[in-house]
Amino acid sequence: MTKPLKIFVIEEHNDVRQALVIRLCAAPDVLIVGEAKAAEAALEEINLLRPDIVLIETKRTDGRGLEIVNCIAHGASGARVIALTSYPNDWERWAVRR
Repeated sequence: MTKPLKIFVIEEHNDVRQALVIRLCAAPDVLIVGEAKAAEAALEEINLLRPDIVLIETKRTDGRGLEIVNCIAHGASGARVIALTSYPNDWERWAVRR
């Protein structure tokens, strides 16, 4: 038996976050280790919980989506990031290429 994939979900919208968590919990090899709306709380929890994957919606009302991705990608948690977004805008295309 393999260890479950530990996932942390960052999403501002409660309904969307809960739907993601419910769907992912239905997968046999997935363990949701945490979820958050606020950026700072999410980053603190990720460093403590050390998930394998962080799912994040990059289009946040606080404009910090890519900053959060960068913090996770260069942080000590070792987590990989999967960005959930409906479409890339010009700024995101530029930021990803840097």
